[in-house]
Amino acid sequence: MSRRLIAILVSLATLSSAAFALTITRSEFVSSDRRYPTRADFDRTFGEFVTASTVDTESIAADREKLRRAGLERLNFEQP
Repeated sequence: MSRRLIAILVSLATLSSAAFALTITRSEFVSSDRRYPTRADFDRTFGEFVTASTVDTESIAADREKLRRAGLERLNFEQP
């Protein structure tokens, strides 16, 4: 590649990156809402995550047993 082509590609990449960054940050400057979460927002978000990811052991055991039986049946190892 020639030096001129490399210079053009680097300048286009730089301009594209700058345009992309300005597009993203502009919305933060224009809006009057806070973009950073408060401690309450942070705690609420992780509280929702913890409650959404609670483990239902009975459901997991039932699904595991169904998969085990299906696998054994498919391999013809199912016991009568």
